[in-house]
Amino acid sequence: MRRCCRLVPLVVWMACWATGAASAQPGGELSKLRADLTNPEASTRRKAAQTLGEMGSAARPATADLIKALKDKDAFVRRNAARALGLVQGNPEECVPALVKALHDEKREVVEAAADALGKFGPAAVRALIAALNETDPLVRQAAVRTLGSMGAAARDAVPARIEMFKREPAMNLRQRPSLRGDIAETLGNLGSAAKEALPVLKESLENNRDRDYRRVAQTAIRKIESRP
Repeated sequence: MRRCCRLVPLVVWMACWATGAASAQPGGELSKLRADLTNPEASTRRKAAQTLGEMGSAARPATADLIKALKDKDAFVRRNAARALGLVQGNPEECVPALVKALHDEKREVVEAAADALGKFGPAAVRALIAALNETDPLVRQAAVRTLGSMGAAARDAVPARIEMFKREPAMNLRQRPSLRGDIAETLGNLGSAAKEALPVLKESLENNRDRDYRRVAQTAIRKIESRP
């Protein structure tokens, strides 16, 4: 009799453990997070988008939900959703167009997050980022330039477009936006000899520009292109 009494708590504990373990399975967590993306509380939606991104490829079933979250009324939810799409790496045919639309968001943090996420899709996003170089909004152009620069060799096809953009940008002090010449020069320099076609315009830009900050950036870029294979 005493033995049976001792077994009852053990059985109850095992049942509770099994229930908790089942709810902690990735599938259960994923379903909850997907539902949380539509929660009335913005803080819950923000956390859900962030956590889905942290799950990486395991959260791919939530790709469509994250794309919908790019239109959330809360800017931080939109930012977290953009970041998450870059980390989850869903179907580029679905994610890239959605992130391109997010480049036109009214909030800087969303634009930058969308551009960074596009960079994580590699060659599949290069064409979209090249198109962004021709946007009228300087913030979008700047975000595209920096993202292409972070992609390294994967963005070699964008060298001619960056050179054309460099020619169009006003030769202003780096501290005076919207000049992006310094950013463009730096990203071209990081490509080494793969950007050698940019040497003539970079050298020409030094002839009448006495701004020390710009000259330092341009000269460093030229040196990298000429010295790195």
